[in-house]
Amino acid sequence: MKKSITAIHGACALMLAAPLLHAVPTPVGPPLAGSGDGLNSRWVVVDPSIKPDTIAQAEAVLAMGPGDAGFVSQTEAIVPNIAFYDGIGGYSDSGFPMPDPATDPRYAVRYTGFLNIVTGGDYRFFSFTDDGFRFDLGGETISSFDGNRGPDVSVSGLYSLGAGLYPIAFLGWEQGGVFVTELSWSLDGAPESIIPQSAFFSRRPSTGVPDAGSTLVLLMVGVVAGRALLGRFP
Repeated sequence: MKKSITAIHGACALMLAAPLLHAVPTPVGPPLAGSGDGLNSRWVVVDPSIKPDTIAQAEAVLAMGPGDAGFVSQTEAIVPNIAFYDGIGGYSDSGFPMPDPATDPRYAVRYTGFLNIVTGGDYRFFSFTDDGFRFDLGGETISSFDGNRGPDVSVSGLYSLGAGLYPIAFLGWEQGGVFVTELSWSLDGAPESIIPQSAFFSRRPSTGVPDAGSTLVLLMVGVVAGRALLGRFP
């Protein structure tokens, strides 16, 4: 399975010459000591009449709950990191009750928390997904793919990040077939690697903030709510 992933990642090698970006993510404080506990996640399964094909439609799915038309189920849990695959090389995440594309082919997921940057430097991020995604860090959208695709990698620009604790939100969805969300990073040109659990915190211990993505989500609800369920789903 990882051989196929490596091959896909290698196809993006020529994209690594992107310049530094102007919009720099902002930390909420200094880096935390110790090892992280992972990220919050929320998975929402909907019936086949709802087919998320875009970021806005995935947001609409994640805004749903019991009692909403088309809502099937939801799962909330703290997960180690963003490294979930189903349908690639026979691999499945049996240790976590994620939806199965074979039986639950329509769902969306959002991972939220904090990314703990202990060592400052030039970072690049690699988002390996099927279908689309949006990756936000420190108040900035780092990378996104607003549509459906087979397993592929989006490579971010180069970000000069200082040591600190950065709010993170990563959205993905599945509309049938294979599902993948994997987030990797590279520091100062080193080989990329999946961001480990030790770098993620589900809460900010100093304030007890439960969900780093909540502020971002609330800001977007006003935009999404007015159009989310207005017949945008095919």
